[in-house]
Amino acid sequence: MNHISKTTAVYFSPTKSSKQVALAIAGHLCDGQSNVCDLTYLPVSPRSFDADECVVVAAPVYGGHVPATAKERLCQLQGNGTPAVAVVTYGNRDYEQALTDLADILRGQGFRVIAAATFIGEHSYCTDKYPIGKGRPDQNDLDCAAHFGDAVRRKILEGDLKEVDVTTIPRPTTSPDDTRAFVEGIQQMKQKAAQQAATGQTAPAVPVTDASLCTLCGSCVRLCPTDAIRIDGGQLLTDPAHCIKCCACVKGCPSHARTFTTPFAPLLAAIFTTRKEPCTLV
Repeated sequence: MNHISKTTAVYFSPTKSSKQVALAIAGHLCDGQSNVCDLTYLPVSPRSFDADECVVVAAPVYGGHVPATAKERLCQLQGNGTPAVAVVTYGNRDYEQALTDLADILRGQGFRVIAAATFIGEHSYCTDKYPIGKGRPDQNDLDCAAHFGDAVRRKILEGDLKEVDVTTIPRPTTSPDDTRAFVEGIQQMKQKAAQQAATGQTAPAVPVTDASLCTLCGSCVRLCPTDAIRIDGGQLLTDPAHCIKCCACVKGCPSHARTFTTPFAPLLAAIFTTRKEPCTLV
């Protein structure tokens, strides 16, 4: 193969970071406009790809892994020796096993992972009070994505479809002091949660709504990737069994009526302040 008949940007992207990166990469893999396969919202239909196509597949990192919801929807894709670019976006902490998760799924679905990358996106828990990767991906990130797309295109046009070992992409570095502070912070959070549970107190399991600000516009209902939010009898209800805490409803509420309070936010904002950069592999 030394040509690309079609390029498709595939993404699961509740807060749009993975979408931005995928489109920037895919836009430089083809001469014209790339196609889109958005796995963020239901329903998701099966989709197959031919060997002379190329797909750019991007997903966020939740807790060091590709979220289960994204994994399920990625299994609706079927490649036929189709070249794939595996991309994960993480919130300026670490991507841990997520890139391996994604590459394994793609190979299992019949794709050839010929390139891979890790990019930074604004953390789901990022707020003005607790900035975590705020504003990422920024223009520098998207420029890097475009150059990466150019490099993948050259590889394909040269007839090189050799698969890459995604484990060779370096993990982001964190100082020993910051690592220690993070581990201690997690331990303290667990202890506090256990104490609260013993007294019948629990932290919010899902984003909550300020009824005085909510206009029942339905934006959060439309933005939720798992249909966990509904309006019933003039009330906004969120199903904890389906909420994946992506915070798309929080970031997308035009009235700022949705909030999610989590002890992770101040911990992450305090420790992971150093800007981390994308890493690519072709």
